[in-house]
Amino acid sequence: MNNPGLIYLLSPLDLLTSLLAGIPGGISDTPLIAKDLGADATKVTVLQFVRLISGIAMVPLLVKRDGKEGPQREVTKPSVIAKKPSPFGSKKLWGSLVVAFLAGTLGRILGVPAGTLLFAMLGIVLLKVLQVEVVFPMWFKRMAQLFSGAYIGSHFGYQDVLELRYLLLPAVILVTLNMASCFIMGHILAKRYELPMAQAILSASPAGASDMALIASDLGVSGSDVALIQIARLIGAISIFPQVFYLLVKLIT
Repeated sequence: MNNPGLIYLLSPLDLLTSLLAGIPGGISDTPLIAKDLGADATKVTVLQFVRLISGIAMVPLLVKRDGKEGPQREVTKPSVIAKKPSPFGSKKLWGSLVVAFLAGTLGRILGVPAGTLLFAMLGIVLLKVLQVEVVFPMWFKRMAQLFSGAYIGSHFGYQDVLELRYLLLPAVILVTLNMASCFIMGHILAKRYELPMAQAILSASPAGASDMALIASDLGVSGSDVALIQIARLIGAISIFPQVFYLLVKLIT
């Protein structure tokens, strides 16, 4: 049985919240999707944070224990001359934002579950596929996190604080099964695709793509390969899982 199923059966969380809490997506994206679908975004945020922290803290321990098999590729860092970015961003940045806005609006008009976020993401992915340079500066990422955190925090009340005690068991279930699935999936990837064990385990981690890429580089593993698989996981988790879970809950209820 998977994480969401156990969380739903052994905790007072509703089915949709339990399902979304177990998505291996982004800590910023998943709560926004949860709110858009009518789930409890506060509890999803807490459990997603637990997933992220446990992945960063515990997955490297699995790598040190089982990741010494197979050749490790040396990571070379190319020398790049950094250009001083404009404080207001470039024309490409604002053009990308227009595309994301129009695509997100289309998703909202079509009534697709979590369509605003999903279509905005697909719009930027389409630009990348068309080889249009899309680079969002760090200040923009910080602003996005700021607004996302403020929005989610505005729905967090006193009753939610009281109900946090009910999340202890779901958090334990989430961490335990995530680590077990990471361990098992890592071994499957290593055996099936002949990846170095360390790279396979890091690629199967439920934590963030950038975090795992940095950890991989620190451990002497190809961080770019890990990041590529992690990004594919993130896109799949955000674009597919919420739609399937939403339709499943609608069919059941």
